[in-house]
Amino acid sequence: VSRAEDVNDEGLIVGLTPAPDISARAVRWDMAGTVTPLGPLPFSLSEALGINNDGVSVGFADVPGGSIHATVWDRAGNVTDIGTLGGNGAIALYINERSQVAGVADTPANDNESGFFWSARDGMVAIPASGGGSRLVAALNDHGEVVGDTTVSERSAAYLWTRRRGLVLLPLGTGIRSDVFDINNQTDMVGAIERPASEGGGLRAVRWPGLSNPIDLNTQLYRAPAGLVLEAGAAINDKGVILAHSNAGLVLLRPGKHGTDAPVLGPMMGLPDVVDVGQHVDSTVG
Repeated sequence: VSRAEDVNDEGLIVGLTPAPDISARAVRWDMAGTVTPLGPLPFSLSEALGINNDGVSVGFADVPGGSIHATVWDRAGNVTDIGTLGGNGAIALYINERSQVAGVADTPANDNESGFFWSARDGMVAIPASGGGSRLVAALNDHGEVVGDTTVSERSAAYLWTRRRGLVLLPLGTGIRSDVFDINNQTDMVGAIERPASEGGGLRAVRWPGLSNPIDLNTQLYRAPAGLVLEAGAAINDKGVILAHSNAGLVLLRPGKHGTDAPVLGPMMGLPDVVDVGQHVDSTVG
């Protein structure tokens, strides 16, 4: 089975595809469907996970002995093995337009995972985050700023990391837990804050303007449909357009007060979490 993982503005797509005698190998597809293998045939598996607009790709490849190494492939498919942090494995997840890389790696003792940042000038630098689940490293912008989640007092906490400043926790406001998904080139970040029970609990989608206090996106909506709750900011571009998770599904938030002619449907209300086949359900929709 082939799998696509990322696409750039030129329409180049990276991922993996089956290969003889091994599990799969990293490849790139162009708009015509031409397949370019990335790097030499791996020991058993390689995969490309990100690509920038210069056609430089990142991912991982395994090596004899079982280690997984973070990997960079240039536009021609030539490989640079950027290695590990001393542990058994590392995976490059993101690449920016300066060909800087961010990903995750085993610590030297192989007892935890750490984020990492890599550049041709500085090599691989550990980001001292821990825990963090699937968003230990969540995004990388073109200024080399990395965001992700770390664990503080058994709760997830969103962070911003730079080579100069190191890891800085994002302000919580009145929240008790934070989660970050994306960062743009203006250092605007989006994610979620969990509110305390005294404020009704639950998750609220937020935007951090740099290291300032989080702004609840629900307070910024113009003529929002009744009952709509934004629960997490998922992505933000350089124009400030935000993709967000809500109780009505994914929504697109544009700056200003002018929308489109598309119909706006409010959230469906009254649906239980689990519905049995044949069960009668009464619901309403705005």
